Amino acid sequence: MDIDENIELTSKQILILFFIETEFANNQYKLIKHLDRSEFFPADLYTNLQPLFEHRFIEVSGHLNNGTPFQYAITERGTKYLDANLRSNDLMQFANGYSNKDFMVQIISVLLERRSQK
Repeated sequence: MDIDENIELTSKQILILFFIETEFANNQYKLIKHLDRSEFFPADLYTNLQPLFEHRFIEVSGHLNNGTPFQYAITERGTKYLDANLRSNDLMQFANGYSNKDFMVQIISVLLERRSQK
């Protein structure tokens, strides 16, 4: 299950994959809430989740009552992609690029710290 090194995700897609891995924002409501309120607006979930599904980095882990996919989980392949491609400096630089950055920078810092302690 090697990860193709040519797979390129945007900074927002890597952030979303990271949030799903940490379970900080692993469903549509949380993703939209945190991304839109942190000036990562618009969240564009369909556009940003599509490559994560296509590369099998995430899978649906929960549905709404009407059967609509709602909650996501990272796959082993997604974890390997993050292990190889998650650059904390790049993630922080991306978050710092927004004027209302304080909350997101704090959250990313805490989640990166937790991830490094695994």
